[in-house]
Amino acid sequence: MPHIQANGIQIYYESYGEGPPLLLIGGFVQHSLFWRECIPALSKYCRVIAFDNRGAGQTDAPAESYSVEIFAEDTIGLMDALEIESAHIMSCSMGTLISQQLCLTHPDRVNKVILCAPFAHFPEIAAHNVRMQIKMLQNGVPRELLVELNMAWLLSNHFLGNDENRAKYLKETLKDPHPITMEGLVGQAAALIGADLRDKIEKIPHEVLLLVGENDIDTPPYCARLIRDRIPSCEMHTFKDAPHLFIYEIPNKVTKQALSFLASSR
Repeated sequence: MPHIQANGIQIYYESYGEGPPLLLIGGFVQHSLFWRECIPALSKYCRVIAFDNRGAGQTDAPAESYSVEIFAEDTIGLMDALEIESAHIMSCSMGTLISQQLCLTHPDRVNKVILCAPFAHFPEIAAHNVRMQIKMLQNGVPRELLVELNMAWLLSNHFLGNDENRAKYLKETLKDPHPITMEGLVGQAAALIGADLRDKIEKIPHEVLLLVGENDIDTPPYCARLIRDRIPSCEMHTFKDAPHLFIYEIPNKVTKQALSFLASSR
């Protein structure tokens, strides 16, 4: 799959299927591989474009300040380069900040919006966890140990209670062919922690679906309820017992909800 020049950097993207464009925007340190279990179902009905945010995967990681506003402009630059006038947006975690920013600054380029594990401001407890992980990496703590530690923030009790599940997740994460660099990690963390859209999102005019993990401890359901209560045309679906990375654990349920929302009309 190709790279494309957009907003001053080389952005890696993958495109699947035909139909109305659907952009998949990943979260903190995620790249296009994160969506691998969702793409087959989604691409039966949409032209799915999965891409790597600035600092992650195979997209450039310039050593400069990152922000949600810059991520949004990267996305618009990619759309321009691909000649996409407007698109549906589906995003996860930090990607939901980017989606909200796109709705605010480029409302005419966005159709329907699906926010998975959403928030308008990253909780301070989770921000502290991110800061500490960066410090530990900078002080030589092995990445494998940090991945194992962070599993408790991201995955469910049910999943972690199975030895094979834990081993599978650890193996897949550590065998990531494009792990994030320290420059990308620090840049994305600054954007993630620095964004606060809580007082702006009431201006979002789009139809929005919030997909929420009932047991998400990274960005708990109260983060989604705040968005639901402030965006005029917004609905919320909660997955029972699900964690922050419910897309990883229950991709079929996620794509079913997403496609139903995209196909609906009001």
